[in-house]
Amino acid sequence: MRRRARTTNRGVPREVLEMATVEVLDKGYSVRAVARTFQICHVTLQRYIKKVMELKAAGTTDTSSIQVGYRSHKQVFQPMQEAALLAYLKEVSGMHYGLSSKEVRKLAFQLAKQNQLKYPEAWNVKEMAGKDWFSSFLKRNPLFPIRRPQPTRAMGFNRENVSNFFQNLGTVLERECLEAKDIWNVDETGVTPVQALEETMATEGSEKTEAIPPGERGTLVTMAVAINAQGNSIPPHLVFPRKRFYRHYIRDAPTGSVGSANGSGRMQEADFLVFLQHFVKHTRASVNFKVLLLLDNHPSHVSASAIDYCDANGVILLTFPRTALRNSSHWSRACSGLSGETSTSPWTVGRRPTRERRPPFTTSRD
Repeated sequence: MRRRARTTNRGVPREVLEMATVEVLDKGYSVRAVARTFQICHVTLQRYIKKVMELKAAGTTDTSSIQVGYRSHKQVFQPMQEAALLAYLKEVSGMHYGLSSKEVRKLAFQLAKQNQLKYPEAWNVKEMAGKDWFSSFLKRNPLFPIRRPQPTRAMGFNRENVSNFFQNLGTVLERECLEAKDIWNVDETGVTPVQALEETMATEGSEKTEAIPPGERGTLVTMAVAINAQGNSIPPHLVFPRKRFYRHYIRDAPTGSVGSANGSGRMQEADFLVFLQHFVKHTRASVNFKVLLLLDNHPSHVSASAIDYCDANGVILLTFPRTALRNSSHWSRACSGLSGETSTSPWTVGRRPTRERRPPFTTSRD
C-alpha cells in the first residue's frame, strides 16, 4: 500500500472559529485582535466570518455546511457518496457476493463518471479507479479490509427471497398494466461454431477412424436471446472471442442478429449495452410504452450504464433470486405454484400443480 507522509498541520478547529466569530460579530472586537487572542490567522477568520454572514443573509444559521480545517481537494467522492459506496459493499459482502479490488475500482469509476465528478484522467484508460484511490479508500475505512473469502453454501434460494421476487413482479404488473407481449426474459448460453464430426468412409477392418477437427473446435461463442410471455423472440446477440468485431462474423446468422467481441467471448458490460440497444430496437420500448425484462444478476447486467440506459428507454429490470437458475426444477415448481390450491395469495409459492393446470396470465391495460 502506498503511503504519503503529511508535511503540514494546517487547519483550525470549527469550535475555535465559532468562538472567534462570536467575539467579532456580537461583541464588536476587531478581526485582527480576536485572531491574535486565539492565535489563528486573521485571513482565515475573516473568510469564515464572510461565509457566516452570507448564510445569515440567506436566512439560515446552520454553519455545518462551511468547510473548515485541512482537507484534501483532490478527493473524488464527497463523504456522503463514499459512505453510500461503503454501505453497498458491506451489503453485497453480507450476501456472500463481495467485490474484488478490481470490481470496486470499476464501480468507483462508473459512479464518478455517471455523477460527472472530477477524477484523474488516467481512470479513463483502464476504465477503473487507480490503485492510489483504492489504497486511500482502505485507509479511510480500516474496518472493511480485504480478506480471502471461504467457500460457503449459497442461501439465496429460499421461500422468503422467492416470495419477494413474486411480490415485486406483481407490483410491476399492476403498476404498469403490462401485457404478455411486454414481459421478456433474457439469458445467455455458449454455442460452438463447429458441430460434431460427421461419419466418413473408412477401410473395412480398421480398428478406429480418425479425423482432424477444425482449429475452432472447443471455442465457445456467447449467445444472448430474449423471449416474451407470448412465445415471440428477437434475433440473437452473439459475443465472439475476438479483439474486434466484423460484420461477416454474423453473415449466416438469423436475420436481424447483432454481434460484438471481446477477449474472453463472454458477456461483459459493453456487450450487454449493445444487447440492450438491440432489445429496445426490436421491442420498441419507450418511456410511454414500457416493457419488463427478467434476467439474472450477473455483474454485466447491473452496471451503471445499463441501468441508466434502461431507465431512459422504458425498460424495467427485475432480477431472479441468486441461486434460482441453479435450482431450475425447484424454480419451475415455484413459478407453477402461482396457481396451486395451497397458495394463499396470487404471489405465494404453493405446491406443484398437476399437468392439466397452467399458471394464469391475464393482465390487460384497463
